[in-house]
Amino acid sequence: NGTLSIVLRRTTDAGRYVCTAVNAIGIIHKSTNYIVWYENRPFKTKIGNNLTTMKGRKLTLICHATGRPRPTITWFRGGEEMRTKVTNNGSLILEKVSSSDIGRYTCTARNAFGKDNANSTTIPPGDGSPVKVSVGDNITVITDTPLLIDCEVSGIPFPSVVWVKDGRVLMGEGYVIFDNGTLVLRRARPADSGRYTCTANNSRGKDHISSQPTIERPVAPRDIPLGDGSPTIARIADNATVLTGSRLTIDCVATGVPKPSIIWRKDGRELIGAGSYMAPGNGSLLIQQVAASHHGVFTCTATNPVGEDSVSSNIRVRTTDKVEKSDMKPVDVRIGGQVTSLSGVDITLNCSARGLPPPDIEWMNGGKMITVQGPRLVLRNVMSSDSGNYTCIASNVVGRASASTMVNVTGR
Repeated sequence: NGTLSIVLRRTTDAGRYVCTAVNAIGIIHKSTNYIVWYENRPFKTKIGNNLTTMKGRKLTLICHATGRPRPTITWFRGGEEMRTKVTNNGSLILEKVSSSDIGRYTCTARNAFGKDNANSTTIPPGDGSPVKVSVGDNITVITDTPLLIDCEVSGIPFPSVVWVKDGRVLMGEGYVIFDNGTLVLRRARPADSGRYTCTANNSRGKDHISSQPTIERPVAPRDIPLGDGSPTIARIADNATVLTGSRLTIDCVATGVPKPSIIWRKDGRELIGAGSYMAPGNGSLLIQQVAASHHGVFTCTATNPVGEDSVSSNIRVRTTDKVEKSDMKPVDVRIGGQVTSLSGVDITLNCSARGLPPPDIEWMNGGKMITVQGPRLVLRNVMSSDSGNYTCIASNVVGRASASTMVNVTGR
């Protein structure tokens, strides 16, 4: 259960012990000082919880301190030692509580082997502050992972907290509400998606705020095969093979409270965002024109004060002259339908041709080759003599395909 037991205590065991707990959400540390005395007597200080009392009443703050030798008790208020109103047993007495007695009281117990502190806040009713609540941002998490929604609550007296999901008060198994207002879903499920409202109230008023988390089922990483040069969009964790000269986008969606910052690395080196790399601002990495130098492992690291997480994608780059036979794809050609136009205007014919390797494109009119190459044919200031059947021919090592369109030019 995480307990550390020191069976045979020695003076050399004295020191500061730190317990570190880690899970997928983050990391947290708690520490304690361990003091070894020759009689192995514990040294511990306890004080009452935050207190609210009526004005004019007598209030006693009791400080329970144990240890061998017996510790002496000192009281502080707002960092200043209180030299009066302390009894022989270490209790602090406030004879007639007033507004001036509001504050944080600290009991310090000390003996030859160390000291310990405990705190309590005293608040006469009606002299407090209104409730103030802040809740985490809307986030997205994967199913079966713990979900924590922080609700930072402040106010004097300290407010009580109620959580509501989609209008219904949260009760029963699966939910835990900490004393600081944090809501924990032990294993988030898609059905847990919705609007969560944290409401806090005290004698001065109440406040509420909401967060709307989305729980999604995990999406398995893909292995994206080599395309025909069209833009490739990959999610982080996907592996992809892309052609030189093509456009590549790697999406990295990171959520958390506070919202995490994103850092991209290639083969372990941080990308500054200059040169061929662009960061649109949504966490994605954009490469406008893939080059052979972009071959490697790209890692997205999301960081916030709670912790960090990293996911990587392996990007393989192929040049058009080194396409493997198994990756080759036949040519597919498409061209517009029949075109009718008045004379004296410009006509543009677009030929959509795909294949791997990318095909070469030629044009014919009436069975004769046209001295132009590329997917676009522009006929300028057309006349009736430009009417005819225009054919786009695309070819690569795998094969050849063509498509035609009829152009009719009429007089004005």
